[in-house]
Amino acid sequence: MIRESEVRERVRAVLANTLALDQFEDWLAQHSWNMHLDSDPSVQGLVTSIQMALDEYAAGGLTEAKLRAEFAALLEMIILAISITTTGAHSIRPVRSLATAYQVPQQPILQLV
Repeated sequence: MIRESEVRERVRAVLANTLALDQFEDWLAQHSWNMHLDSDPSVQGLVTSIQMALDEYAAGGLTEAKLRAEFAALLEMIILAISITTTGAHSIRPVRSLATAYQVPQQPILQLV
């Protein structure tokens, strides 16, 4: 199981230059291998977003500076996930993941579509 707090802590370490990017990639690959089996959806989305940025960086689509900016944005992002069924809203919980919900601005304006 991988925890969101662990991932965020290591991303902060990369941004602070106390953890090398290649060491972070190795750690992330090792700890996220089977995350779909036992990890929270919010951490799965965060790790997926990080892996997509790392893949784009490796392919030459992002400079290191832009990769770091992506990482910083992921640390600041707060997203709401709202689960609605035919019987009404079942849960409203904070999620930190682009992969699972809609992004809400810093000063949110909630609009259900």
